[in-house]
Amino acid sequence: MKTTFSGWRYLWKSEDIRRKLIITFIILTIYRLAANVPAPGVNFDVLEAFRVSTSGSGGGFLDFLDLLSGGTVSNFSLLSVVV
Repeated sequence: MKTTFSGWRYLWKSEDIRRKLIITFIILTIYRLAANVPAPGVNFDVLEAFRVSTSGSGGGFLDFLDLLSGGTVSNFSLLSVVV
């Protein structure tokens, strides 16, 4: 009977899968680092007041977009400009 770890071990033994996993982790790391870089020239107080005024009691579209984008809309990072 095979153990659960034998499948995980195969991920690192296979050169093709290992290369794809490493590239995926690098892309995710770059994305998370870029999500913390704020967009220049943005007044965050005005942005927060706008987000609060549009959200209402049950949340709004900007809150939902912030959830999907990983928090880049509330921080208004460089990645939220692309969204």
